[in-house]
Amino acid sequence: MRQGSLKIATDGTLTTKDGNRVLSFEKNNEQENAQTALAVQSNQGGITAQGGATAELEKTQKRYINLRDVPNIAALSISKSGEIFNGEDLVGRLSIVEFAEPKQLRKEGGHLFKNPDPTNRLNQVGRTVVHQGMLETSNVNPAEEMTKLIKSNRLFEQNLKAMRAYDQMMDKEVNEVGSI
Repeated sequence: MRQGSLKIATDGTLTTKDGNRVLSFEKNNEQENAQTALAVQSNQGGITAQGGATAELEKTQKRYINLRDVPNIAALSISKSGEIFNGEDLVGRLSIVEFAEPKQLRKEGGHLFKNPDPTNRLNQVGRTVVHQGMLETSNVNPAEEMTKLIKSNRLFEQNLKAMRAYDQMMDKEVNEVGSI
């Protein structure tokens, strides 16, 4: 998920602005848990439970980040590695996953992606960095680009005028000089 606006639900769980619950990091089994995280439904904020998936559902529910018992929610902060602190106390850690082939991921909508290839295993390099309070913005400055567009348009118009003047000179040369 690229768009990371987070909020705390009424039951104390950390969720996205769309209501999807955020999973916590689980040190021993992060690769397996990332596959579980991919089953999160975009519009229901939960796991798809089919057949004998009840145990998997319970396991995943335990991984939701719950901030119900945090004494001072205003003091929450998230480090660049995804650790959630309440003042100086560590209260949780975001599950941040990376894939060996990110181009294989498919957009699901609502800022979510799906991994259709189970052989696309997690990349354990850990290049992802969390920036608290930052908004992802465009890499284009609209005012600067508009100035460049106007400049290009004026240069085009100047070249067009020069071509017309040259065409008129050639017309006079052919028609007037040839008649003398």
